[in-house]
Amino acid sequence: MSYHIRHCWLILLVFVLGITLPWTTAAADNNHMRQPISWVKSSETVPYPELNGRPNLWVKVSLKGN
Repeated sequence: MSYHIRHCWLILLVFVLGITLPWTTAAADNNHMRQPISWVKSSETVPYPELNGRPNLWVKVSLKGN
């Protein structure tokens, strides 16, 4: 797989996880966003969510229309 395709999959995965994980009050607060923005680092300064406690977590990806 080329670098660009892997990068697009990663962005899609992050986006899907972001909209399927439950919203918190911290998600609505923009004070945790990294400034200045860098594509090399995470966009937020808060820790990544803990997914080990979510045994039924899944991501549905559709390639239709791509």
